[in-house]
Amino acid sequence: MDSHILCCTAGFGIAADHLHHAVNSMIRFADKAMYEAKNPGINKVVLLDSSIYKFENANVKFNC
Repeated sequence: MDSHILCCTAGFGIAADHLHHAVNSMIRFADKAMYEAKNPGINKVVLLDSSIYKFENANVKFNC
């Protein structure tokens, strides 16, 4: 049997809430953060702070 190495990339969106928004709003914030993470490329984590509606970016390195 042949062996194969599979490498993949990931983007994550995280929503932080200090103002007690409704669950639906938090899901929408996390979704916006995910799309922001996917926009610039690969291996990105984006946090959306709902209290100031600001994106914070972090580049991450995933090893294969």
